[in-house]
Amino acid sequence: MSLSKYQLPPNPSPQLQVVLDYFKCLSRWDLEKLSTLSSPRFTQETLPASMGIPSRTRSEDTAYLKEFQDSLKSAPLQIQIYDINESKGKVWVHMLMNPVNVECFFLFGFGVGNEENLIVNVTEFVDSKVFTQMNSQSAQPETPQKETPQPETPIEALSSSVRNWVMATAHCYVDMLFFVPRSLVYVLSIADQK
Repeated sequence: MSLSKYQLPPNPSPQLQVVLDYFKCLSRWDLEKLSTLSSPRFTQETLPASMGIPSRTRSEDTAYLKEFQDSLKSAPLQIQIYDINESKGKVWVHMLMNPVNVECFFLFGFGVGNEENLIVNVTEFVDSKVFTQMNSQSAQPETPQKETPQPETPIEALSSSVRNWVMATAHCYVDMLFFVPRSLVYVLSIADQK
């Protein structure tokens, strides 16, 4: 299953441009430049909390990303953005990160005043099952990957299609769960202002 690639606006807002620069730096492992996009009081939180990854400061996050880079043997990250939702001081991004195949949501929070275009906090929601598998595999020596067997019967092929349809529906539900309430609140807040 593949979601369509998001069409970036031709003239992104300054905050959206910071987010795009963040992902560009991350994909190239330019951790030095990445840290210049955030406030000195930056924090990053990875959810769900059940994964046990503690909240990180800017320097702790840089060290965490360096470990992540080393686990991938400095392979560049390919980031495919599925959707972006932006409001003043906040940018939500739904994306897929390869080669690790982790689908995640990032919520970027920006400061005010002098920090208006600096990232103050990032909340990252990741697929905990895939993330856990990825971390356990990076701790083990590489083994050749077995090719996924093709379905032998039409029933197996149909069950695979149904499973893919359920996964696509689940992705749509998660998108709606995150973006519809924010959009509704935004529309209601604009209506109240008029």
